[in-house]
Amino acid sequence: NENMFKYVAYYNYFLRPAYPKGKSIKKVCEEIDFNVAYDTFCGIVKTIEPEFIYFLSKFAWDSLMVKNPNYKGIKMDYSPHLACPWSNRKNYHLENHNELLTGKEKFLWFLKNNKIF
Repeated sequence: NENMFKYVAYYNYFLRPAYPKGKSIKKVCEEIDFNVAYDTFCGIVKTIEPEFIYFLSKFAWDSLMVKNPNYKGIKMDYSPHLACPWSNRKNYHLENHNELLTGKEKFLWFLKNNKIF
């Protein structure tokens, strides 16, 4: 049985803690944070050449879309972090689907629809 985790990479898009402790990165993010995050992301993508990318942070996703809304044709999407209350609220539409999904359901749909696992 093959180990699927050799095909998975994970990292935090913003490469610093949110200070002061307990604050959201959204409230303390500076221009340098956006630039370092984007440059690092580009380097990682160039190195590992993924077929799919999934963000578990709408804020990180939005910051990437500001920098480059059509990133290299890689299949990508996002949901809120699974620990976030929005992850369990039916708030997300899929293209060509009428049913609202939770963030968690959207993430699972992405995996299934792209035959990832």
